[in-house]
Amino acid sequence: AAPASERAFDLEAGVLLELGRRGELERLAAARLAAAPGDAAAIRARLSLALREGDVPAALAQERAIVASGKATAGDHNNLAWALLFQPVVEEAALAQARRAVELSREREAAYLHTLATVHAVRGEAAEALQVLRKAVEQGSPGNRPEPHDWLVMGLIAERYGLRDEAARAYRRVTPPARPDGLSSHELAARRLKALGL
Repeated sequence: AAPASERAFDLEAGVLLELGRRGELERLAAARLAAAPGDAAAIRARLSLALREGDVPAALAQERAIVASGKATAGDHNNLAWALLFQPVVEEAALAQARRAVELSREREAAYLHTLATVHAVRGEAAEALQVLRKAVEQGSPGNRPEPHDWLVMGLIAERYGLRDEAARAYRRVTPPARPDGLSSHELAARRLKALGL
């Protein structure tokens, strides 16, 4: 009924992503951007592709474009913070973006709290990381038990304290995602295990 609508575009882009039809998705997003430069839906479609493929520079470029447009959602701030964690040196901006996502969601989104906890852990702020992780677990898991991705934060904290074996055990508890995701908690945990020589 409304093929040019954002909803129709989102559905088509989502299907192309799941089918692995990269070229078609790129063409669809490019056509929408040609008709409406700076269109957030088209940028998010490209972002989804970059996240799926683990293309950190592309993911950062897309998220920064959305944030710069002034149309960023809490999810956009969260995704930018998360993508920044995959750089060799984590920028100060990661903390600001993660905090913004948590503020906009009024601390009600477990995924955003998890990102903030991870940023704190990477920065060596163990007390802050644990406090935020506790909130994430309370929000996001039945029975207040850590989910597999929560062990990433515990591993980062243990590693900061020089507890190599404990860190490795925690990282190994981070399971792969159900769908391909090059920027997952599992990918970060695998990178830390590699850095530890394990």
